[in-house]
Amino acid sequence: MIAYLYIVAWRLIRFLPLKFVIFVFSKMALKAYDRNPKGVVNLRRNLGVVTKLSGIELEKLVKLGMISYARYWAEAFKLPSISDKRLDEMVRIEQSNRLIDPTLSKQGVVVALPHLANWDLAGRWFAKRTGEVVTVAERLKPEKLFDAFVKYRRSIGLIALPANDRSTVTELRAALEAGKLVALVADRDMSSSGIEVMFCGEICTMPSGPASLAYATDSVLTTACLFNEQDYLGGFIDEPIYIDKSLPRDEAIRMATQQMADRFTSYVTSHPTDWHVLQRLWKIHA
Repeated sequence: MIAYLYIVAWRLIRFLPLKFVIFVFSKMALKAYDRNPKGVVNLRRNLGVVTKLSGIELEKLVKLGMISYARYWAEAFKLPSISDKRLDEMVRIEQSNRLIDPTLSKQGVVVALPHLANWDLAGRWFAKRTGEVVTVAERLKPEKLFDAFVKYRRSIGLIALPANDRSTVTELRAALEAGKLVALVADRDMSSSGIEVMFCGEICTMPSGPASLAYATDSVLTTACLFNEQDYLGGFIDEPIYIDKSLPRDEAIRMATQQMADRFTSYVTSHPTDWHVLQRLWKIHA
């Protein structure tokens, strides 16, 4: 049933004005806030860690966070039907050459980012400039829903490989060795092999994938910050992260992953309401 609803939404919402879709989705987000399901509870806990706020001030951020999350979905459902001209009006990312230039010279790039604002929108914008963007998608159930997400992302220039499949790492390495851009949302560890890091002042685990792939393929490793402005998606691409290969491999990857976490801390604390993590993250909430 859920898969059917998503597929119908992708087919129908593209014919509606984006502002209207965002308005409707925002109203739905506030109703979800009022019901206070598990996702909202987790978002409240997470934003409490990020901002150190509580009470009324924290609740204001949680509401804004749910509205921002609704904007992500509204834009996602509209994204396949948005023209290239409109796309350029909707996205303003500084230092984008840090991702584009290496791929034009056939050097692989791994860009890691937290769940900030609309990474799909940014992905389509970069795919237009680099040919395609390779990423990883969490395998959803039912299978029909996962297939719909893969098809959707392919329609906007994103090649989404299933997480936890044995072949995925091999395909990601091949993409990097071919000089492609690999984008990985990396602030939430969905594996059993994450690296323990300090993030926003608390301990959690983050995936080793971005640093491991860059280490193995001599690719550029960097991070991106995205945030919502009223009428566009803003953001910037940060400087490359240095991976010290004079160190033992595991230590070099651990240090690079902690550098990612440090940057994510800066990004998320600067734009807390655009950070969409509605799952448990830190050890203190285990």
